[in-house]
Amino acid sequence: YMESNDYSPVAAQIPVGSEEHRLATAVDQIWQHKVTKKVLVVELKKQETDTYRVFLGRMSRPFQGRVDSAHNQHQLQLAVSVWLLHKTFAVSVQHAWIVRVHKRGVTRYSLTDWAAASIESVMSIIMQRNAAKIELPYK
Repeated sequence: YMESNDYSPVAAQIPVGSEEHRLATAVDQIWQHKVTKKVLVVELKKQETDTYRVFLGRMSRPFQGRVDSAHNQHQLQLAVSVWLLHKTFAVSVQHAWIVRVHKRGVTRYSLTDWAAASIESVMSIIMQRNAAKIELPYK
């Protein structure tokens, strides 16, 4: 799918993090377009059910206006991964996708504007939660 759309693999499972935020993860995949050289981050998900966008309630503040669904949770996860990749390696990402693999095939979801614009709120929440936790005896 990726190569047929002119993307070449760059790296997979890239560790990224922010010591300040006490947060780390691994970016699933980084691709680069063969012609434009634009960087694409991919978050892979395997979800077999038809409940990917199903209403599970409302998200917590400050996202209480959003449906709590696997799709919206993955959107925020993707936004954080892109932010951490930039913070760790100063990589400029032009595209970010969730690629969901399921029995019927593959579905691609681009990073939504609302999730990309929410990164400051997400990181603020993480900082508040970290401040409330007990300091570990090691660094």
